Amino acid sequence: MTEKKTGRLPRGQFKRFAFWQSFLRLFRRFLKKDAISLDALIVIRTKPIEQRANFYTQFLRVPAELANNERTPRILIILIESHKIVIKKKLSPESRAYLGVHARTLLPQFHQIFMDNSENQRLLFFRDPLIHHLWNIFSRIKAKECREIINRPLEEQWPDANVRHLELIQETTRMQDLTGC
Repeated sequence: MTEKKTGRLPRGQFKRFAFWQSFLRLFRRFLKKDAISLDALIVIRTKPIEQRANFYTQFLRVPAELANNERTPRILIILIESHKIVIKKKLSPESRAYLGVHARTLLPQFHQIFMDNSENQRLLFFRDPLIHHLWNIFSRIKAKECREIINRPLEEQWPDANVRHLELIQETTRMQDLTGC
């Protein structure tokens, strides 16, 4: 049966999805809670959305060539403030005005990936230069947690855990090779 008929992912795809969800959620949690100090976040969140986006660019030390791209601050708002900009699966009015025409392309790539993703979505996500920058920071600071996700005991969940674990490690390596992250 296909995903459209059943609404479920086939068994192997679900395992990959669950594996990547752990990584992606840890990445988003890092951006929201660890990458910027709490004191800075308190100050930033009192500002209008355009200023918040620029502050995120500065605090995350985004290189100038990326910071000058008009998409960069919008992507950072989507990644860091996802809980505020999308309410009941709809963009807030402030977010809609700020994202403008970029919303149609940026939301699927940088917001929906945290809820549902495929290999093509992950490739598109990880090929973005801003994600390269942020992922490199994340993978250095959260190296221990990343290793724990990769080495998480799978035997209890899947009888063929050793084979699946090897496949997931190979997929992670392939993703790194294809995207440079």
